Amino acid sequence: MNKWIQRSIDLANSKGYLDKLFRIYPIELENIRDIPESIKNRVQRAFRERNKINLIKELLKLPRFPIDDPYIASLRRHPSLLSKNPKTIERISKKLFSLGIDTVLELSAKPKFPSRQLGHSFKRWLRTLNYPFLEENEFKVILYFWKVAI
Repeated sequence: MNKWIQRSIDLANSKGYLDKLFRIYPIELENIRDIPESIKNRVQRAFRERNKINLIKELLKLPRFPIDDPYIASLRRHPSLLSKNPKTIERISKKLFSLGIDTVLELSAKPKFPSRQLGHSFKRWLRTLNYPFLEENEFKVILYFWKVAI
């Protein structure tokens, strides 16, 4: 077995591993998100009227869409897609309507998942150790010379 894999396994099985990991990847549990009354009212109206496009359009205004769907990001970036993709809107709205208005609003208010906060944690931790970072161009120059040397 590779020595680095073995060291990783040993570290993961050591006492206080999660405590050590928390120093590098601190997690802050976030609060429930507030939904502005105006948006909540428009979501409720669209739900009552079964207006699929308005329902999705209003929910897209919130930081968290109530369901996971691979096309939500595209609909956020390009609202014109709402009127051009009826099958996608049907599929998403069908799921929303099946959940019920209370669940949709509850899911929309959920805090950010802790795992979504980890992106820059390792880099921040390295900075606390005064670990040197290169600018992109400096890195490319070193990489170029390293490749030439091989």
